[in-house]
Amino acid sequence: MEICIFHPFDTASKRLISDEGRARVSALRHPWQRLRTSRDILFHSLPPTASATDKVAHIYKGLKFAALYKVNQRIIKFAGQPMLRDVAGRWQFEAAGAQWGMSKRASRTLMESVCGCIAGVCEIVLLPLDRVKVLTQTNQHALQNRSFFQLITQERGGLYAGATTTAARNALGSFLLFGGTAFAKDAVFGLEDYRQATLFQNLASSAVGATMGVLATSPLDVVKTRIQNKHFGEPLSGRQVATALLREEGPRGFFKGIVPKVIATAPKLVFVYTMTESITRVLRRLQPGGRGGGGLPSSVVHHQVPPTEAAVEHGADAMMLPLAVSRQRC
Repeated sequence: MEICIFHPFDTASKRLISDEGRARVSALRHPWQRLRTSRDILFHSLPPTASATDKVAHIYKGLKFAALYKVNQRIIKFAGQPMLRDVAGRWQFEAAGAQWGMSKRASRTLMESVCGCIAGVCEIVLLPLDRVKVLTQTNQHALQNRSFFQLITQERGGLYAGATTTAARNALGSFLLFGGTAFAKDAVFGLEDYRQATLFQNLASSAVGATMGVLATSPLDVVKTRIQNKHFGEPLSGRQVATALLREEGPRGFFKGIVPKVIATAPKLVFVYTMTESITRVLRRLQPGGRGGGGLPSSVVHHQVPPTEAAVEHGADAMMLPLAVSRQRC
């Protein structure tokens, strides 16, 4: 459902980013002119007489690769980050932060951010799917009607073009998504246990983190897309693309496609994050021990063994009661 709704916005963003012309000042001052320019870029390869069906199909190009990429990306990001967070908890990350002079709140937010950052970098394994998706959306001629498996065997490393830039973008985006969400839960809602956040609190907090991530990573995303939409025989580095973009289009070029990106990406991240947290919370409640998520059942935790009669009769010292209880159990 997410992909069917938001894929056209992703396609629009990628095609606006791929347009390498400097935006005219007049187009920037007149919204209707800017809208017509964006429409021309979006449907540039279609004839003027194209039907509405052709236009719909045109903005849904790359849908199957988007589905494969997004599903696996969500698994890595939103399942990997909690797993890394649990590992960090076992390593006493917050206690280490206290030794460095950090407050509990700052340590917790940093832990969320760092774990998200690592999970984001791990998404690099999916880069071949991402590149084929981008090429299908913006430069289908580069694929030469080859299947994905043919591209893997023929191009090999070419499918990993822009890997460094992509890793940097994913790391920064995930750092801000999870860090910004944790900060909002702390600063706005004053939550001590993030797992107890309500549906509204998850929605509002993740909206803050997702928007921060999308805006901050826009320059890296533009450079990444410009690298990925080239033909396989045109290797370019991130520095080359960034330098040419700054020279020919100015700083504004680093934020091309930002409007459809915010419309599409931020709600997608908010939706997936909120659903993941809500489902995880339900699963924790189904586990023995209720809210804590694991551990002994409450009947065992709250069971109290009365002191022995012999201990009470002889006026045993209170410090000896545990020993008497353990002997009785044996």
